[in-house]
Amino acid sequence: MKKLFILLSITSLLYNLKSQSTASLDSLSKVYLMRKDTISSIRILKKLQFYTNDVDKKKEVNNVLFNLYMQKALIKDAKFCLDYHQDYLSSDSSSIQRQSMQLFAIFYTRQYWNYAENMLEVAERNGLNPQDVLFLKFAISFENFDYKECIRILAYDSFELKSKSQCTLILKKLSRRKRNPKLAARLSIIPGMGQFYSGDVKNGINAILLNGGFVYSAYWLSVHTHPIAAVPLLLFGTRYYKGGILNSSKYSIRRNAKNRERFRKALFSEFMTEQ
Repeated sequence: MKKLFILLSITSLLYNLKSQSTASLDSLSKVYLMRKDTISSIRILKKLQFYTNDVDKKKEVNNVLFNLYMQKALIKDAKFCLDYHQDYLSSDSSSIQRQSMQLFAIFYTRQYWNYAENMLEVAERNGLNPQDVLFLKFAISFENFDYKECIRILAYDSFELKSKSQCTLILKKLSRRKRNPKLAARLSIIPGMGQFYSGDVKNGINAILLNGGFVYSAYWLSVHTHPIAAVPLLLFGTRYYKGGILNSSKYSIRRNAKNRERFRKALFSEFMTEQ
């Protein structure tokens, strides 16, 4: 009985100490927040979140931490706050939706498409308007050059555009005009073929003539003078040959971007209905 009493006394003492430490951490965090000391605030709030047992307090601290992380552009930590909110705290759909859309905007701007889609799924589960979800998925697919997925999304009845048929024709046209940079580089192994595939006819003709001229000149020097005399010419020709492979790939990328920009305004402003 005596041992049980001692154990209960120690437990009560530890609980009182923990309550006091929680209160002091809460007060200290408010001081740092008033002083706009973000780093110290984050450190204290993380301790407060760990020590407190109140779910509402944990939720409040988690929301404050999320906002501080967003201010400091600590995206990984902000995403951890969102995951913690979903997995361990009581459901708060409006807060989770707000945080996920904030992270979506950052991932979308930085072109982290997989993370952006992940945040969009989280927002959809927490009550985001289905029409907004479809449009944002359409935007991600369009920015990621996935025109087939864009056409598939257009097929949904809930996707509201003023002229679906015209948008579909535009996207099919973009799909035909799209060029694969890797394929262009592989075709450039045969001089000029990658440029012709990319639509750069002028440089394709130049590549055929110049590479052919280098090969013929090196052959003529090796036959009429000495084989070693052809080495410098071959080295210079090899450099130009590699440059042709890189340029065909870059031209394909520029071509895709140029064609896409041509239709961006029509797809995202002219045809979109006013919500």
